[in-house]
Formats: sequence, structure tokens, C-alpha cells
Amino acid sequence: MKHTVHIGRRSVFNRKPVEIFYPQNSAPFAGNAFLPGVAVIPLRQYDGVAARSVIQPGASVKEGQVIAVAKDPESAVIHSSVPGVLRGYREMPLVDQTVGTAAVIQLSGSFDISGKKSGRFLWEGASPWMLLKSVEDFGVVSTFSDFKPLAFLLRNFMTGSGDSNESGEEASSRQTVLAVRMFDGDPSCAVDSYLVENNISEVLEGCSIVAKILDINKICFIHRKKTSFFENDVSSLFHHASVEIKQTAANVYPYGNSILCAGEAAGMFPGTRKKDVFCMDPWTAFSVCESVCFNKPTLQRPVLIAGSAIEKSMILNVRIGTRIGDIIEECGGFKFSPAKIIVNGLIEGRAVYDLDTPVDKNTKSLHFMSREECRPYSVHQCVHCGRCLGICPQKLDPIRVAYCVQRGKYSGKNDSLPDCIFCGACSAVCPSRIPIHHIIRDGLKENHSGGVL
Repeated sequence: MKHTVHIGRRSVFNRKPVEIFYPQNSAPFAGNAFLPGVAVIPLRQYDGVAARSVIQPGASVKEGQVIAVAKDPESAVIHSSVPGVLRGYREMPLVDQTVGTAAVIQLSGSFDISGKKSGRFLWEGASPWMLLKSVEDFGVVSTFSDFKPLAFLLRNFMTGSGDSNESGEEASSRQTVLAVRMFDGDPSCAVDSYLVENNISEVLEGCSIVAKILDINKICFIHRKKTSFFENDVSSLFHHASVEIKQTAANVYPYGNSILCAGEAAGMFPGTRKKDVFCMDPWTAFSVCESVCFNKPTLQRPVLIAGSAIEKSMILNVRIGTRIGDIIEECGGFKFSPAKIIVNGLIEGRAVYDLDTPVDKNTKSLHFMSREECRPYSVHQCVHCGRCLGICPQKLDPIRVAYCVQRGKYSGKNDSLPDCIFCGACSAVCPSRIPIHHIIRDGLKENHSGGVL
């Protein structure tokens, strides 16, 4: 089966959105994945500084026990997803195509969290600071687009949403909005949509907790298409004196991106700036609910396993630290050797080539692709067709920015490069197959790291 996604924007170059197709089999939820005999838990499961290990090799660990602590605000606490014995620390390939240190835990002993009935914390009476501390202690990570520790993002938003030179009256009248994307940023992932359909109460409660932390009373739910979700009033779920809830639809890729979602939400509430919008996705909200309400860290997460090379497509709850190779058996094995393994979506995802790569908190999907679907291609010179210019949602000239990056002409004076949201729309429509957004992304990384740009 092939699914369709519309990309880009209407412009003088393209009168209607461009359609691209991606393969996607039906993927039912199949329950919990098998427990890994050996869990390989990365000490960095986000875009930031790796946590510092606090457990010595040879020691026994419990399910949910802290095995690494945050080194600075941009790192997060890491918990053991299984009980067992810590055999040591190894350098492992990670899903973001880097190599990092991981704790190797051999499964043994009893479970202290899974299968146990836990009391529910009545968080409504807790202070925002207490709720924020709980989010930090359980190492909740935002999976919207930044892939940063959620506590770090929340603190930055609370302290940096306003301008330092604005008056006290302006600061007090500033409107802050919580924007919740109720669909997958990359439509081929399907996990966030699954959570909205099957765990909507937990998602909404997580949104309510974040709204209380940020003292927000304006919320915008952004859907992929028009929905009857708000036929019943849900404002009672948000424990604020006067919460204002609106919804909107964004059905053209990449309008699930944080910049575009912020713009969409700001437009729903007059007088709101993009910088005053905090964006969140269903899985982040679900994780907040699990941590705050049930006092437990993220031990497993739903992952879509799909692709023509795999025998059965399904959504599984996979333990953090499970290696990709261990998941294959549960899906019936390979039909044939895959040409590529794509993590986190066919549009925005990255390719990994090692079956020892472990699942982390940010792993949303695994696509095992055939050679027919990943045919080799040649990159040709730009033919100046203007398709990338017309499709770019940020109204950039992508190929010009890419050329400037390649030739080292970007000096920081031109602000086009930071405006790129790396959606890949330009590369998708390029007839010369130039990897435009990858060139720009690499240039931005070099610029931030003090490279040649």
C-alpha cells in the first residue's frame, strides 16, 4: 500500500501542493515487545550532553533505578529499563548516527515497576515548581523536534519568552500559548497518531500538567485534518481558572515543524508572538503523565516496525535499550536482507547500518527498506528549475544557501541559514537529486561548532 503526503506551499512556482508517495503497510498494535536479554542503554538519549554514570560495573540494578545523572542543564537523568547486572560500559552506534557510551545490563532479578499496581499522585494540588522537578527527576525528553530534556526547554521558555528590554506592563500582558501537535511530524511514523487515538486521556493530562508548569491558559491543538475531537468540552481537564482552547488543521507537510506550528498557534490568538508559543507532541505529553501521575520513568516506548523487508509490520512497546536486531525476530524476521534501515520516518529520518543500535526515548519508527525502494542514483548539476524555491515553506532560496555553505561564503551576516527548518522538501522535489537540506544542515552544525563558515 502506498500513502500520499502533500508537501510545500502554494506559490507562483507551484499552484498546488506537491504530492510524494511513501510505502506503508498497515501496522496494528501488537503489545509489549520481548524483554531484551541484554539491554544497551545509551547515556545520551537526546541532543545535548551525555549523563554521568553513577553505577560501577558488576553492581546489581533495579528496574527504574538511576544509572546516570545529569551533568548540566542540557543533560537528563538516565534510568535502567530492566533489572539486572551492569556488565560495563561500551561505545555503541546510536540512532542519531553518532557513537556514544551505553550501559550494558544483563537481565536478571524481579521487576519493581512493571506489573505492579501503583498509586496515583494527585498533582492538581502541587506547585508548578514541584511538577517541574518531577519532570526533571524522571528525565523526560521532548520528542517534538528539539530532542532536548523537557525540563531544560521548560525553564528556557519561562525565562526567555519575553524580551529583556520590554516594560513591566508589556511583560505582564504577554500571552503564552501551549501548542500541541496531534499528529506525526513525519507522517510515515504513525506513533503519535496512535497515541492520540488510543491514549488520549493520558495525552491530555500531560498537556494539562505542562500548562500548569508554564502558567498557560491558552491552548491550541493542531490536527492533521478537521476532527470532531472537541464536540465535547475538554476545558474541564485543564485545571486553570479560565482556559481558552482552540483547534486548527495543518494538512500539508512540513507544517508539523516547531516553527510552523508556533506560527499557526500564534495566529489563533491575536497579539501572540511565535516566541511565546511552547510546542509539544503526544508522546512528550504521555511521558509527562506517566512520570508525574504514576511516579515512574520512561522504561519503554511505542515503536513502529515496518517496511517491505520485514515479515510483519506492527507497533510494539519496546524497552529502552533493546537492540534493533532483537526486535526483528518478533516481527517474523527478514523476508530478505534490507538495503537500508531508516529510523524516525521516511521523510525526515536517518539511516543506520548496525543491528546493535539500541532503541532510545526518541526512537519512533524503524523502516526496513528493499533495494528496489532504495535504488542508487546520481547527483547532477542544478538545472535552475526553481522547484526548491517554490516549495520552501520558509520562502528561502535553498540551492543558493547550499552553494554558499559549500563554498564557505556563509559568515553569519546572512540569516537565511538559521531560518531553514530541515524539512527536506527542497531535496524531495529536486530533479538533480541534490541533497540540499543535508548540505545546509551540515553547514549550520559547522557554523555552531566554530567551523569554517
